Amino acid sequence: MTQLRQLTGTYPDITVYLEGGKLFSKNNHNRRVSELMHISDNLFVLEENAQIEFFKDNTGHYSIVKIYLNDGNVFEEAKKE
Repeated sequence: MTQLRQLTGTYPDITVYLEGGKLFSKNNHNRRVSELMHISDNLFVLEENAQIEFFKDNTGHYSIVKIYLNDGNVFEEAKKE
């Protein structure tokens, strides 16, 4: 659970949070909530048409996400301070 807690935070388009030992994301625009389903390492299913991957910065903190859409688009976002 400690590693999951490290992934939580607010990004420009989503907020990632821990609830009941599970990781969730909330779309900051339409407020849609999705449970993140673990695939491997730091990669999760975000929704049926998207995946999210968490990356560490130079200091070793998870502060960057990449959102991969099934249509081939990729979005990178930095955690808000």
